[in-house]
Amino acid sequence: LDALSQWCRMYLGSVLVGTDVFQIRADTILAPFSDFLVYTASSLIEQTTPVSHHIFEVASTVSAIGFIGQDLNLNDLGGTVYWTPPSLMTCLGDYILYFAESAFGSQRSYGGATRVGSNDILVPPNSPRSTSTHFVVYTRSTFVEQSIPEALSFQAASLRFVASDLDFADYDLDFGEIGGRVTWIRPELIGEITRYNIYLSTAIAGTSRALVSHVLVGTN
Repeated sequence: LDALSQWCRMYLGSVLVGTDVFQIRADTILAPFSDFLVYTASSLIEQTTPVSHHIFEVASTVSAIGFIGQDLNLNDLGGTVYWTPPSLMTCLGDYILYFAESAFGSQRSYGGATRVGSNDILVPPNSPRSTSTHFVVYTRSTFVEQSIPEALSFQAASLRFVASDLDFADYDLDFGEIGGRVTWIRPELIGEITRYNIYLSTAIAGTSRALVSHVLVGTN
């Protein structure tokens, strides 16, 4: 293995004559190297000039993970997790979904798997989030599962269902009374949303509120 010259190299192993394959273990760190070198050797000495092969590393990761489900707060994870497949599909075998406590997949629990060609996984209803905070999706070849997944936090997934730019124009000119139009911009993702509920509240968090009305999706 060589990056700069034949003297900047790291020994990986050897095989006996009659074997023309050497297996590189998964998660071998490439940097700072860039090439494979294979030397022939006798019982006396190793040859001076090797055969070389420049390494073209394959990185295959999904992107744009999304979630659609009926529980818009994601306390129940039942629904569909979907993603955009990698642009490079060489050697890719399947995708694995986990629920994890970080974007790096710590304390993960299995959520499902699907073969290449399908870009979503159905999570069964009544799947509690427990202590998990993220969806993480790994790619896997026939050789090994990738080490660093693509992630979507439950918080970020939930925010995609939130309406924005709420506004109100009061046309009632009497003090202590209101009347007019409440408007908003639809959420980034509609998914399973069927209606908007409009409340009056004494706090932004909605801890003390009274229902005014509701309208169906399609009305803002």
